[in-house]
Amino acid sequence: GNDGTGSPFATLIARSGIGELILIDDDELERSNLNRVRGLRAKDVNDPKSVKLKEFIDSIGVSVKVAAFKANVDESPQALDALASCDVVIGCTDDFIGREVMNTALYVYAQLLIDIGLGGKVCNGLDGQPTLRYHHGRVSCIMPESGQCLFCQDILRDVWISTQYERRKNPDLTEEEIKEKYLEDGDTDAPGVGPFTSATADFAIATLFDLIKPYRWFPPELRKDLFEIDFVQMEIRSRKTEGDPECPYCCEKNFLLLKEGNRLNRPILGKRDEYT
Repeated sequence: GNDGTGSPFATLIARSGIGELILIDDDELERSNLNRVRGLRAKDVNDPKSVKLKEFIDSIGVSVKVAAFKANVDESPQALDALASCDVVIGCTDDFIGREVMNTALYVYAQLLIDIGLGGKVCNGLDGQPTLRYHHGRVSCIMPESGQCLFCQDILRDVWISTQYERRKNPDLTEEEIKEKYLEDGDTDAPGVGPFTSATADFAIATLFDLIKPYRWFPPELRKDLFEIDFVQMEIRSRKTEGDPECPYCCEKNFLLLKEGNRLNRPILGKRDEYT
């Protein structure tokens, strides 16, 4: 995604000497996005975020080559082929279906996945004014040979993915209908606070730099594959997650360098030579 975390990540990494950058996002810019999307302006409202962000990065004048796709990776063979060509994938989406694709692709294509998330809550204080009660950024860093996958980190659940598929079929699905289908939403209340979205993107870039040339010292209580930045308590911490000892992704490695029939063995995405 090229929104509050994706756009600052893209604009900063473009200035950091990276050679090629691929932007994938199916959304158009909305006016409500302008408080946190880097590089885009009011005149870009209703235009594709990925295309407009590419235009902005191209205008900076650095040497990076940028490609943009207005697409979802779970629906577009071309977008998935572009993702498969990457050495590093940065997940900046609130879409569980897209996250599932990236979680699978990191094993099938032997990639590094850095996934970024935000959580927060605004409540009225004693004076009746809105107050930020908590806000944290999450950075998950997963490689095929190390780190819990997004399912084992409890970032993804099958029921959340199923709910999103239902919402795609019926955008007017009510909360009562979701309960009737034994589904549930996994969305976190995450207010778009610009400094925190950008700061989380900065931590993700610093994580990538540490993998290229290690410089960090991790205390024993901090996980390399999952940590959170609490912007209210001013702490960096890691959650403990049990995971699944029989996980087909990060434990059993059933998807590692999987031989594909269709892309990721999903018929909707077709065979790779059909679009070459």
